[in-house]
This record gives sequence, structure tokens and C-alpha cells, in this order.
Amino acid sequence: MGEETGVESVFGAALGLVDPWQVTTVEFDEAAGRLDIGLDFPRGARFPCPEPD
Repeated sequence: MGEETGVESVFGAALGLVDPWQVTTVEFDEAAGRLDIGLDFPRGARFPCPEPD
């Protein structure tokens, strides 16, 4: 998994992603009218509990 490019950063911001989530790929198939967005996180990443205390 490499560094984000500008496109990945824009989609990450538009989706409201926060660390450790990262957009890794963005592929648009105009003929199919399809947008695929790949998400990932670094190995060993820790996630906060989504439930409030």
C-alpha cells in the first residue's frame, strides 16, 4: 500500500474517512457507469470503539 495521490485524498475527505482508514484505489468505468473505491488500513492499525461511553 503506497502513499495517497490527490484523487485518493479527495475521495477520502468526501467520504469523511479518518485514520486509520485510507482510500487506496479509485477506478471509474464510464461505459459501465461504475465507480469503484478501494479502502484499506495499515497492518496493526487500532480502531476506536464506535459506541459512546
